[in-house]
Amino acid sequence: MRLAVTGITGTIGLALGDRLERDGSVERVVGLSRHPFEPAARGWTKIEHRVADVRDPDALRDAFDGAEVVIHLAFALHGVTEGPAALRAINVGGTRNAFEAAVEAGARRFVHASSAAAYGVRDLPVPITEDQPTRPDPEHFYSEHKAQAEALLAEAAKADGAPELTMLRPCGVAGPHAAAGAARAWPPAVRQLAKYAFGSGLRVPMLAPAVPMQFLHETDAAAAFQRAATAEATGTFNIGPDDVLDGPEVLRALGIVPLPAPAVARQAALTALASLPVPVPAWSWLHLVRVPYVLDISAARAELKWWPRYSSREALASTRAAWSA
Repeated sequence: MRLAVTGITGTIGLALGDRLERDGSVERVVGLSRHPFEPAARGWTKIEHRVADVRDPDALRDAFDGAEVVIHLAFALHGVTEGPAALRAINVGGTRNAFEAAVEAGARRFVHASSAAAYGVRDLPVPITEDQPTRPDPEHFYSEHKAQAEALLAEAAKADGAPELTMLRPCGVAGPHAAAGAARAWPPAVRQLAKYAFGSGLRVPMLAPAVPMQFLHETDAAAAFQRAATAEATGTFNIGPDDVLDGPEVLRALGIVPLPAPAVARQAALTALASLPVPVPAWSWLHLVRVPYVLDISAARAELKWWPRYSSREALASTRAAWSA
C-alpha cells in the first residue's frame, strides 16, 4: 500500500509514522509538513518527507502522485503566529486542496482528521454520538474550521469517482509529542522559560475546568488513523479513551495544583476570560474547556475494530513527563 500523510511532523503524525513504518502492508509513505524533518533520524526507511504547504495545490498534487490512501492531518491549531485569514486558508482551504489533489491522484480513500470540536461550543449531550449535528461555531476558530472542513468534504465526496471518505473526531490529544507541538507555536524565549519552569517543578495554581474531560493518547489516535486507512469501514467515527476526568483531576495529572473554587464559579470565570477581546486567536481555546466533550466510541469499536489502550490520566501523565524532561 502507498500512502500520503499531511502533517506528518505533528503530534499524531509522528506516532502514525512509527506505526506505518512497522506495518508490513505499507510499501511507501510520502509525509508532508511545513517544517524540515529527517525521517532517518527517527529510524524511518519507508517514509519520504517533503516540505510542503497545504495552501500549495501543485505541491500536494506532486506529493500525492501514486498514493492509494491520503491521510489529512495538517491543521493550524494554535492561532499564535497566524491571523484569522491565514488560519482559514490553511484549515479550510488546505483541506479542500488536499481532497482535490487526492482525486487527481486517483486515491481510493481519503482519511480526514476532524475533531470533537466540530460539534460546536454549546451544551452537548454526555456522551456525544456521531449523529449529533456539527456546528461551525464562530466563537472558536478551530471548532468553526473543523465543522466547515467536514461539510465541504461531505459534499465533495458525493462526486463520481471521488475517494471513499472517512472522518475521525478525536477528543483532545495528549502525549509526549503534544508538548513539542504546542511549544513550536511560541517564541523561543517563551519556550525556554516555560521548559525551565516546568522542568524545575515550578507550577502556578490554576482554576480547573468545570466540565468532564477526556484526553486521547497520541499512539491511540495514530492507531485509529491506521485502522481508518486500512479497514473496510468508512464513515465518521468518534475517537476517545474509555475514562472521563473532572477538571481538578486534569490539572493534578499535569502536576498543577487546582485552585479551590465551586464549579459554578470556575465556569463563570472561564466564560468571562474567554469573552475578553484578546486579538490573538489562540485565546479562543478557553471556550473549549467550558464544554463537556465526552465521546461515545462504540461505532469505532464495532466498525473500525479500534479501541484505546491508554486512559486519559495516562495520556496526560505522558505529556507531563515530556514537559518535565
